[in-house]
Amino acid sequence: MKKAIFIFVFMFSVLFTFTTLLSAGIQLIQGVEMHSNPHIMMRSGFVFVGSIVSVIFLFMEFRFRFIKYLIAYIVAIMMIMGIIYLSGIFVELHPDAYRDGFWNFTIIGIGVMSILYIGEGFYLKRMIPEQASE
Repeated sequence: MKKAIFIFVFMFSVLFTFTTLLSAGIQLIQGVEMHSNPHIMMRSGFVFVGSIVSVIFLFMEFRFRFIKYLIAYIVAIMMIMGIIYLSGIFVELHPDAYRDGFWNFTIIGIGVMSILYIGEGFYLKRMIPEQASE
């Protein structure tokens, strides 16, 4: 349990910092000098959901590792769309909010899940050689 909490906190911290710095850099290049607090909070929610789902699925056993990460992505993107829907109840959404949320999460999510998939593969090859051949 402590290991899962540590992985979640580490993943959340690194990903939130990375996505915030990346977004700020892109916006500065585009000439946008202000960043809205609701947008930063929404990004925090996306990273929180992605981190929680990744850690939960990291400790689950599936016959095929690829399916595990595909299901984790599908669960996370459904939760992200739910967050966007719920925020639309309280504030007016941008017309492209769902599209932007989907692409923003998918691009980072594929990278993170790929790293986890490859890392788990190296771990399995080193620790349990017969299970790594999936």
